[in-house]
Amino acid sequence: MATLDQLHELAGKGQEQLQEVVAVVRQLFAVLGFGKAGDAYSLQRQLELQQQYITAMASLKTTLTECCSLAAAQAASDARADTQVSPIEAPQAAAEALTARATQLQTELGLRNEVVKQLIDQLRQMLESMCMWESHRHALEKLKLAEGH
Repeated sequence: MATLDQLHELAGKGQEQLQEVVAVVRQLFAVLGFGKAGDAYSLQRQLELQQQYITAMASLKTTLTECCSLAAAQAASDARADTQVSPIEAPQAAAEALTARATQLQTELGLRNEVVKQLIDQLRQMLESMCMWESHRHALEKLKLAEGH
């Protein structure tokens, strides 16, 4: 039961870290949207927020890895408890268990790869949006300069 409590604790920690990542991204968008081009404060703040984002994502990734490891350990422990085999059947049972585990790991890997792909796609879209935002901001600044404001 301790493992279940640990999983709940890690889930709460992960949720807090995810909220931190979202808050940093919002702040980063605010700096990109309202900062003046070449403004030293804006550039410094942007660099600080980028570092906070990297740190927060690393923490979140570590927590997710811990969660997955703990869940896998609990599943393996449950599987061992469920399979009581005689010494004669042990090699066959071990081979079947390894085959089943390999299949499970392949499925889990496929799901994780899909999640990573989705995250990369979302980051790519976010980067494109940030670039487009920056481009529009520069275009507006050029228009303001041309109008003499």
